[in-house]
Amino acid sequence: MGLPIRWFARLRTRRGCEVLAAPLRVPRFLPRDPHLCAKLHALPTALQRFFFLSMPTHKELLIQQQHLEKQIAQARGEEGSAALVRVKALVAEYGFTAQQVFPWTPEPIKRERPKADVKFRNPVTGAGWSGRGREPTWIAGKDRSAFAVRPQDS
Repeated sequence: MGLPIRWFARLRTRRGCEVLAAPLRVPRFLPRDPHLCAKLHALPTALQRFFFLSMPTHKELLIQQQHLEKQIAQARGEEGSAALVRVKALVAEYGFTAQQVFPWTPEPIKRERPKADVKFRNPVTGAGWSGRGREPTWIAGKDRSAFAVRPQDS
């Protein structure tokens, strides 16, 4: 199960022996002995990959990724706990308060204004007005008592 032969470049030595090498990488040692060339060709594909520095397969890369993620999590936990110990020591040594270490201002409380009850109603269209904001045209300049809503009408 190795890389297909097309992934390797065939290099010919001075005595006519062929050696497989990874793409764009020429091995430093090119054997001149034909018997040694035959031995190199007989190596299993995994060893050929090791000796000629070819790319690992997708599965191998995924396994490496899993191992690295575990190592990262472990290192992060160890370094994080060490940093926490240092921070606690500094806070205790200098007597910092939580506000000094973690400055924050509370977010303004957004209060929803309850919807105002209708105090005036247009008898023709049924449109209502709470008395807040700009007065509608149907009540502008008129006596508002004629449009006042009784509590049971709302």
